[in-house]
Amino acid sequence: MQHSIQSLFFSTFAFVLGAAVGSFLNVCIYRWPADLSINRPRRSFCPQCKQPIPWHHNLPLISWLALGGRCAHCGAKISFRYFAVELVTAALFFAIWQRFPWQVAIAYWIFVSFLIIGTFIDFEHFIIPDRVTIGGTIAGVVCSVVVPALMQTNSRLAAGIRAGLAAALGYVILWIVLEAGKIAFGRKRIEFDAPVKRADAWLLDLGDVREAARVSLNGREVGHAWSLPFALRLPALRTKGNVLEIEVTNLPANRIRDLDLRKVDWKVMKEINLVDLRYKPFDASGWPVAPSGLLGPVRLVPLEVVRPR
Repeated sequence: MQHSIQSLFFSTFAFVLGAAVGSFLNVCIYRWPADLSINRPRRSFCPQCKQPIPWHHNLPLISWLALGGRCAHCGAKISFRYFAVELVTAALFFAIWQRFPWQVAIAYWIFVSFLIIGTFIDFEHFIIPDRVTIGGTIAGVVCSVVVPALMQTNSRLAAGIRAGLAAALGYVILWIVLEAGKIAFGRKRIEFDAPVKRADAWLLDLGDVREAARVSLNGREVGHAWSLPFALRLPALRTKGNVLEIEVTNLPANRIRDLDLRKVDWKVMKEINLVDLRYKPFDASGWPVAPSGLLGPVRLVPLEVVRPR
């Protein structure tokens, strides 16, 4: 009987602690992408009216439900994400406590906290801040040394080495994903042989580019095309097997439009009120979709060197 009461107490504590930690994770999720301090201001505030939230309106899980997902001061809708993060964190803390010894459970609590922050920031902003990746890696190595059981060993030295190797492997995998993403979504790669037609030099005409392009030929950077006419003179071509790489960067107009369509609170500026020309709240949801990327056509234009007589 005493054991079951004790188990219930600690399980309940794990759930409540998880909800409280989830409330703090919401602060990180909101502030880190906007480059805001997580301790200044110390109290949470409404994303719309910026009024500080009193403690009795900031109780994890309970306050969001009691207020119907709205700010008590201005009535603005508070994203369901705040409640979801608190609930997911509480559930994971509870499940981890039920499954693992307390030393391992605490280490996994730290791990899932970083995972939740990175996941929800990625959902909203399509980025994972270095504070999450680098901070999580450091925390993982430290926890492995303190709790060697995480690495299936009793030796702190062995645990540290294994954790370091795992961190290195994770870095390599992320690097591969990043480079593959550039190739698949942002970089055009074209292989071609030199034209039969003779020319003194060749001009690469990219046609229409929205908005800038970095060009490399056979592994060497040629230059950046960032304004009309979007053309660059190429170095000497190989007879066979030239590799042309074009990496395009566009303006964020479509991204801003998408954020406003999905009601994502991205306008977090320091000491700046973001308004339109009529001094009304800025809203890009009505913008038309802007052309983006390498629109072309891409051409090789022969050049002839004219020598004065």
